[in-house]
Amino acid sequence: MKPSIVEDWRASWRWLSVQLTGALIVWSSLDPKTQADIVGGLVPPERVPLVLGVLILAGRLIKQRRKPKAAGSDGNTTPQ
Repeated sequence: MKPSIVEDWRASWRWLSVQLTGALIVWSSLDPKTQADIVGGLVPPERVPLVLGVLILAGRLIKQRRKPKAAGSDGNTTPQ
């Protein structure tokens, strides 16, 4: 099977897994002091990537709303 981009890639910013991956990327770019200030003792800053990784996996498994079908997307080109 040849890898290909998903059909609705333009809407990928809405997907939970993509949002959480973005959060992980931003987190990785912060300096350790800022990371510690953000979590405020809830979780050790070095554990946040682990937590985000687990949430990313959960985001991939959670069934999200399907996009609504566009008018005429059923292949029927004649108005009814």
